[in-house]
Amino acid sequence: MHADTYLMVLRVDYSTRSSHNALYREGHSPKSLEITAMTHCFLAQERRLPFVWSSLPQMSHIGLQSTNALNLPRNLSSLMLGRLFRKTQNRRPPALRDGLRVYAVGDIHGRSDLLSALHRRILTDAAGHTGEKEIIYLGDYVDRGLDTQGVLDLLINEPLPGFRSTHLMGNHEQALLEFLSNTEICQSWLTFGGSATLQSYGVHFDVMQPSEDDFQALQQALTQRLPPDHLAFLKALQPYRQIDGYLFVHAGIRPGVALENQTVADLFWIRGDFLSSAKDHGQIVVHGHSVAFKPEFKDNRIGIDTGAYATGVLSCLVLEGDDRRVIHT
Repeated sequence: MHADTYLMVLRVDYSTRSSHNALYREGHSPKSLEITAMTHCFLAQERRLPFVWSSLPQMSHIGLQSTNALNLPRNLSSLMLGRLFRKTQNRRPPALRDGLRVYAVGDIHGRSDLLSALHRRILTDAAGHTGEKEIIYLGDYVDRGLDTQGVLDLLINEPLPGFRSTHLMGNHEQALLEFLSNTEICQSWLTFGGSATLQSYGVHFDVMQPSEDDFQALQQALTQRLPPDHLAFLKALQPYRQIDGYLFVHAGIRPGVALENQTVADLFWIRGDFLSSAKDHGQIVVHGHSVAFKPEFKDNRIGIDTGAYATGVLSCLVLEGDDRRVIHT
């Protein structure tokens, strides 16, 4: 079947399913936006298109464009069906040690409102647990959403009582820190969410064709407005966390490469080679970074980025013993 025709069929098939995207009110159907986002994410994972969530409101007609215009593969339908409905072997999951319960939180992206709501649900969920509790945040606290400053304030100043808190580095935090010392990445950082972070800290930017001087002015303004405790928090973020057969990391790992030999680029940025791999990584990898409509449980990984900044759904994986479940906003 022709690739763009298949995209249209997918829209029809999904039109009867409910959508949890209640944030966009720009004249586009949430259901159409939902399947378009999935398609665009798929293409990004295949390294064929850049995946920029901030462009979603303008993406609703991607399925009507020609195959030649998008340079789509002719076998797109089989590729997508294979990705969507791939069977798993359902291996027995590893078991956490007795008394330990772990909560892993997906990409927050400036949604302090969702983080506050999820914290309340986690506290309610954990109220009857008398053992050890740990909460692991998988990174991408900044950018895209409108309240990066509020998210970092919550994480720094209001840690959940009775929990060990672990904060991992995401690619967006890495980009923010890089911008503070290197204006060459400013343009790309702005396009994939950095402009929202600038606004959150009161740095206004409305130049249509910015120059290097403009980028330096932005860098200086953000450096002055970024609270010292926020900068210290960002610099102290961890690359990964290992617990009892689980590896928690922002994006994933390079299949077949030992953990000690993984590059920062892969830990914070990898998609296609990791997501498509059926290899046994030696641990179940719990990750964010790659958006899905609902948490993905595979034999070798669990993905919990549900696009919170755009969908209003911030997801949290709960692990206890060999039990695995999800709570969300």
